[in-house]
Order: sequence, then structure tokens, then C-alpha cells
Amino acid sequence: MKVERVKTIILATLVFTSIFLSLKIINYQPSFKKMQKEKNVQENYFQKVISGEKLLSPVQMIIHADGEHFGRSNEMQLKSVMEELSKNTIINLKDISSNYTDINLVESIRDFKNIELVFADSIPFDVYKKYIKISHKSLLDISFDRIIIPIDSEENAILFVSTENKRVLEAKVDSGRSKEFFQLIDSYKSTMIRVTPIVINHTIIYVPANELKITEKKYFRKIINQKKIEQALFSDSQNLRQSVSGNVEMISDGVSMMSIFLDSLTMTYVKPVLGNFETLGLSEKLSRSIDFVNSHAGWDERYRYVTSNGFESSIRFRLFIDNSPVFNNKKMTEIEVRPGKENIEMYSRPIFYLDFELESPDMKKYTLKSGADVLEQLKQVQGFQIENLQSLIIGYSMEMDDGKNDIVNLVPSWYYKYNGIWNKIEN
Repeated sequence: MKVERVKTIILATLVFTSIFLSLKIINYQPSFKKMQKEKNVQENYFQKVISGEKLLSPVQMIIHADGEHFGRSNEMQLKSVMEELSKNTIINLKDISSNYTDINLVESIRDFKNIELVFADSIPFDVYKKYIKISHKSLLDISFDRIIIPIDSEENAILFVSTENKRVLEAKVDSGRSKEFFQLIDSYKSTMIRVTPIVINHTIIYVPANELKITEKKYFRKIINQKKIEQALFSDSQNLRQSVSGNVEMISDGVSMMSIFLDSLTMTYVKPVLGNFETLGLSEKLSRSIDFVNSHAGWDERYRYVTSNGFESSIRFRLFIDNSPVFNNKKMTEIEVRPGKENIEMYSRPIFYLDFELESPDMKKYTLKSGADVLEQLKQVQGFQIENLQSLIIGYSMEMDDGKNDIVNLVPSWYYKYNGIWNKIEN
């Protein structure tokens, strides 16, 4: 009898507990936090979104002091100077080009105490103003390829210089530069190397004054998920037609075509435009190119703007490692965009990125000639005309590691730009 009573009590307890919990579940109202719908850039994410000022970063920083010239700054040094520049509001812009001749413009850059920031190609001020603080509303129509920051100047002046068009835009900054900043600049000289200025066609190329020993680099290569690329570029990525011809895989939605080149791990996306051949200005092309790649989250933050191809109306960005450009004859280190009036007409890029650097005591070291010796070597080449030399710089050649498909080697080499084309000088 007692056992039956205990069973009844236990059963009743379980029934009441079940009813209580059911009521709690039915009446429970969680505190929902409204989920914000993320922008398309996150839905299509496959790499990074980065700010325009990083893409428009200079490729060289030269310190001129007491008749000596120092270059090959590292990324930290260049970043600190650019951050200092961005702290100030730029005011009192005016065109002072008439104050200079071709000769004394070069002399002013080379011979006076200043910091010279050298860009790979001309940047329209109309684009750059988006990334700096500026109080001037009606800007002068000018592109620049150098920024000059005078050292110890009492006027807080800054110059935007176009060596190609021989134009100089002077501005002032709203607050004085700190004593600590110039002490920092002075400390950089001890870690930088002496460079030699070479004047060609009233512009300046800076090359190492002595030979350099540079160690090769190795990186693990990571391939971007192809489905994410398709989702980023095609509005209906579920209904795509695919075909393979040799080493090329082709993906199409009937209008646009994406070609994947399996041997080089690069891709080209083309969207044909009919009946609209209106040419865009450099400012609009550059802005659209930056916005397009950012809207598809396609940047590796180590890329920088390097040139505008006027003939093809495209904008090109290049991979930089340790402030040095990386080259490859299969376009494995370039992002290229051709913006049209309505849409992007062409988009080309590698489908991999450098993930992390590999370190080993067995890394090969290369001895590279001084800039003067390399220039003499070029002068011996039949047909070489120095007036067509546009740049002479140490960069890296990207090569696949023998037997290791997921490793890439970066081999230091001299490169020169001649009539718009980059050429490698064999070590």
C-alpha cells in the first residue's frame, strides 16, 4: 500500500512539473536584438575592405638633409609619416607653379632639407581629398606624384608636386609639426641607406648609392574560395554555365564571363558594354576602381595604386612587400580594373594571396649592384636611350617553389621602367 502511494505521489509530481515547464515555454518571450542586414560587401566577402589612403600610399620616402639623401624606408616609418600628415587640416591652397622652372624645381626637391614622398604615378587631388582633412572647397585641377614636407619650416608649408606637368600646389597645415616628429625623422636616417639622385628629363630617380645584400622571401600561398568569387561578381551565382578548355575554366551567366587561368591562378572577369564608348577622366576611373574592388571585398591590404593605362582606360594596383614592388610576367601580383560609364567592363586579379611568411636559416642571399652600376649596365644595351627611362628600382620577382605548389618565392632583383613597360635586370 505504501509503495503504491509513493508511486502516485511521484507521478503527480512529474505531471505538475511537466505542466509548469510547458507553461514557462509557452509564455517565454525572449528579448530579441534586431539583426542588422549586413551590406553586400560582407555577403560577398572573400578578402579585405581597406581604406583608399592605403591604396594611394607612396612607394618611396626620401629624406634630404644637409646635402645627403636617405631612402629605402620600412613600412613602419612610412606609415608614421603618413599618419602625421593625416592629423593636420590642409588650408590655404594655391598654385605656385610660376615660381619654378624645370631646373629649380628639381633643385628645390633635391637640395633643400625635406621629406619627399614619391608616388608610383599621378594621383588626382580630387580623389586624394577624400582621404585627408582639407578646408579648401574649390580645389585646383591638379594631379601630383610627390608630396614635399619641408623640415624645420616656420611656415608649416607642404607642397604637392607634379613632376610630369611641372606644377606645384602649395598648402599650409593648421597646426605646427611637433619637435618629436622631426626627432623621429632624424632617427630614421640611421636605419635608411644613402641613395643617389639621378636627374632624367627634369625629374628625379633615387637609387641605392652602394650595393645591397637582400635575402629572398618565402610565403605560404592561400587560394581564395572560387564560389565566393562567383557570388561576388555574378548576381545569380546559382545558374552559371561552366566549361573547361585546356588550363582555362570559363564561367558565364550568359552576359558576363569569368575566366580562371589554372596555370597562373589568376582570373579575368569581363562584362561587355554595347554602344557606350564614353571615356572617363582619371579621377572618376580611380575612384570607381577603388570602390568596385572594395564593394566586392577583394583587396589584399599590401596592394597599392601604381598606374593608369590610358590606352586601355584601366587602373592597375600592384602587390608590395616591405615597401618593394613584386613583379610576375603572368600578372600574379596585379589587380587591374577597367571601369566603364555604367559598369565595370573588366576585372583581373590573382585568385590567391600570400598568407604567412616562412622563415628558414637556409634562405638565399642576393648581392645587388649599386644604382649607378646598374644604370651603366643599361647604357650598354643596344638601342637604350636614357631619356626613355622612367624608373629604376629594387623589387621582388614572384616565382613558384619547385615541388611545392603552395609556396611562392620572392627573389630580389633590379627592375626598370622603360617607355611604360617594366623589365627585369638579371642578377
